[in-house]
Amino acid sequence: MPGVALGGAAGSLAASTLQRVGKEIDARLLSPREQQRVGEVFRLAVEQIRQRLERGDQLRSDGFFKADPAGRRPAAEELLEGILLVTQREYQERKLPYLANLFANLAFDTNIPPTYAVMLVKIAEDLTFRELILLELFSRPHRIALRSGDYRGSPSLQHGLIELMYESLYLHHRGYVAMPGDTMLGPSDLNPEKMQTQGAGLVLRELMGLSALWERDADEVSEVGRLLSRDT
Repeated sequence: MPGVALGGAAGSLAASTLQRVGKEIDARLLSPREQQRVGEVFRLAVEQIRQRLERGDQLRSDGFFKADPAGRRPAAEELLEGILLVTQREYQERKLPYLANLFANLAFDTNIPPTYAVMLVKIAEDLTFRELILLELFSRPHRIALRSGDYRGSPSLQHGLIELMYESLYLHHRGYVAMPGDTMLGPSDLNPEKMQTQGAGLVLRELMGLSALWERDADEVSEVGRLLSRDT
């Protein structure tokens, strides 16, 4: 892993934490592709933290970067290791910048206790790249003219749309999205225009910086929007 240098006393403490985890991951047996993925997420997270410090943002001062009185290692170390291990196994590499965002934003957000952060990392690992797009799309439904109405009785559907219907159903069953005034018992119950990102889905959308999808991954967002549009 590259060296880490962050300004100020808080930055120095965070840099030490990042460096320790980086060295531990470096010591593990990783394939060249895994090394590339892990190194990229580590680099992106460090760079985002540095940029926010330069803008005047303050790192957490709630013990996030410190070992507790019982000698247990800092929550920041556990979470960074968890995110890097997720990165090691993450074959959908378009998720990588957003995993970096997750740790970088957790380093500043005192509203997210470490126990909740652990759960969010597990959710981020579980969701597919397209499910992340759905979290973003359903949080800003008016940016694309989504279909108004469900798919019950539709005679034939594109395979890509069927995939999104099942992924939307999964997000709904997990409580990450809702369909106010209605419910989804099966994939054909999906009414795209009614869908709203909520709860942990909304928190994850903010911490992973999914609004960047509109520019960084515009092709995929456009394709998902096309499949769920009013014309389908």
